[in-house]
Amino acid sequence: SLTCRAHLQSSLEELIHRSVFELICKASACATLLHSVRAQPEGKMVVATGEKSHSPFCIYFVFCICSQIFLSYSGGGLPASLDTIQKRLVLSDTEIGLLVAMDKIGQTVAAPFWGRALQGTPTKPLLLGAYLLAASSIMVLALVPNIYFMLPAMLCYGICESLQVVWGTVWILSNAPSEMRAQWMSFGAIGAGAGTWIGACVAGYVTANHFSYSIAFVVQACLLGVSCLSAAVTPSESLDISVGTQDALDGPGDASAQAQLSTKAQLSTMLGTPLYRWTLLCIPQVYFVQSGLQSLWVRLFCEGPWALSKNTVVTSCLIALGIGGTSGAVFGPILVDKYGGFGDDEGKYRSLRIMRHFTSLSACAGIVAILVISLKMFSVYRLESELQDPRLWLVWTVFVGITICLTATATTFTSIAVESVPREMQTLASGVAVCVGNLLGYAGGPFWPGALMDLIRVAQPNLELASRLGWAANYVCLFTVTLLATAHFTARTAMAKLNVESQDCQSLLAVSNP
Repeated sequence: SLTCRAHLQSSLEELIHRSVFELICKASACATLLHSVRAQPEGKMVVATGEKSHSPFCIYFVFCICSQIFLSYSGGGLPASLDTIQKRLVLSDTEIGLLVAMDKIGQTVAAPFWGRALQGTPTKPLLLGAYLLAASSIMVLALVPNIYFMLPAMLCYGICESLQVVWGTVWILSNAPSEMRAQWMSFGAIGAGAGTWIGACVAGYVTANHFSYSIAFVVQACLLGVSCLSAAVTPSESLDISVGTQDALDGPGDASAQAQLSTKAQLSTMLGTPLYRWTLLCIPQVYFVQSGLQSLWVRLFCEGPWALSKNTVVTSCLIALGIGGTSGAVFGPILVDKYGGFGDDEGKYRSLRIMRHFTSLSACAGIVAILVISLKMFSVYRLESELQDPRLWLVWTVFVGITICLTATATTFTSIAVESVPREMQTLASGVAVCVGNLLGYAGGPFWPGALMDLIRVAQPNLELASRLGWAANYVCLFTVTLLATAHFTARTAMAKLNVESQDCQSLLAVSNP
């Protein structure tokens, strides 16, 4: 009844307000505790003021994990609310697609500019402003049901989110323990996935019970308020990665001169570094296959060669990608930290050899997937139930394998790319990596398979949709092979650099010891 529904809605809103208030109180208590706790001598961060700052792990947990969860919340909350938003605002498919893509557009455009800004600007005011603007943008999305306000709001939100990604990458590489760098990077990525999952669950529950979608995003705005509060009470030195904190202590020579380089000169130096150039090519290919499989999964198994029910397909997608993503994000960095590393050229080469093994496995799985999907497309043999088809289970298995291998490599390629350039250029290198990964990877994964399907439909009008979806899936899987080739040349580049340095060292020893 209407009375019962109104009672439920008021109870839910009261519960949300109470939970948010308790969360803010706990965050304030944690912030007070952080001020009272001093870092140990071996764990403290070096700062220009000579004061002790918070433990790097505390900063990592609060900003690189919790704040990343809060910012990634809308990545799952918005898609889960689209049906409700479309019914309320009566939007076209183009407007809905643009609303979902607008934050990625903001990330792509803003990432290089954030990378450049972080080189000469204190980090704390940038982060604080970004959190405030992100919270304001989400409140506009929640409370202003007008597409012409919602689109700019999501664009601003994506611009703010890109700062978190660019800053977090360089801060982790600068402050993480040397034996846990890859794991800290990976756990930050897991935080992004967790935020997306939480947002999808909250928004899905709210809209499924016929409450306003605004409630889910008001919750996110309050969580971002906690990030604002945390940034406000955290000392600037604990967050700063700009030139002039660590490097200013080392002397004004190369660091200050490097900071004065123009953006064009820095880009020229970065792109002129072979290792950075090759790893930069690997990053979008990883994201291309990941986003391509995610975007095709439902249609491939519902309307493609296998005609399964949507509930079955969605469940299989959540299980397969969840298991694959979590396993790769956990075990891949552990192997890199144990047997590889980023600190020197030899460590980078060892890590790239591990990446080459992962990409070899993903390429083998991709080839198997292409063969099985093609066999299903051209087969006339049908079973009473598609779930009895062993080819279906084989495809699911190899897709899980591809997801494990690619998730294990994503953060490592990014780390090696950023670490391969001078420290003063790492923020800009991180921004360029985010821009290229979003533009060619995350955006290209859903776009190019769809474009291929349209080309096939024009060339072969009589070809069924199931066959076009099969060819699109094969196209995505083919990029696992190109990724293997790129990873192989990347490892060879690192090995060549090691050989040159070894020869130079031997020549120097020969001259000094005639």
